[in-house]
Amino acid sequence: MRNSILIVSSCADPLSELEFVMPLKSLLKRNGYDVRVVHYREVTDDIVSRADRIIISGTNLKDFGYINEIDRFEWIQSTDTPLLGICAGYQVLGLVKGEELEETLLIGKHLVTLASEWEEEARVLLSRESFEAYFLNSRFIKNPMHFDVWATSTGVPAVIKHRMHPFVGCLFHPEVLNPEIILNFMKWVEK
Repeated sequence: MRNSILIVSSCADPLSELEFVMPLKSLLKRNGYDVRVVHYREVTDDIVSRADRIIISGTNLKDFGYINEIDRFEWIQSTDTPLLGICAGYQVLGLVKGEELEETLLIGKHLVTLASEWEEEARVLLSRESFEAYFLNSRFIKNPMHFDVWATSTGVPAVIKHRMHPFVGCLFHPEVLNPEIILNFMKWVEK
């Protein structure tokens, strides 16, 4: 396996990148991965084609620029590169794949529980049946049609997996409390 990781920043400003992108980059570099950070407005098909894994970062609670420019994420439609969407990235995955978002405010630590029907598949990434995760979120995918719900928190889909592509979305921020999820994703091979 090669180790070329693309982090797509969903942040509107450099200050937010310090909080939402740099922890991802630092974690991956410490673990021997070659990491490239590109803002979502600058992503090209060529950049995507050179990545072995893609992570779409989260951003601050009031930043919705990425939603207003969702067409800039159309490259998702033509890749099968394993992709992890974190918070805003989870929302991007849903919108690009035709899902509807619903507003709800979810901030702080909340319990995440694996869905029993997906426990075997989900455990590869999530490691445990239940765990606390850090949320900083105002929208989630309502009644996913194209994703399986691998885990829930407070009654909403907290971890989703696309049914046809190796795309996973985490509503929470694993870089804050659960970095092993990110490292598990780096080794994940969909069965």
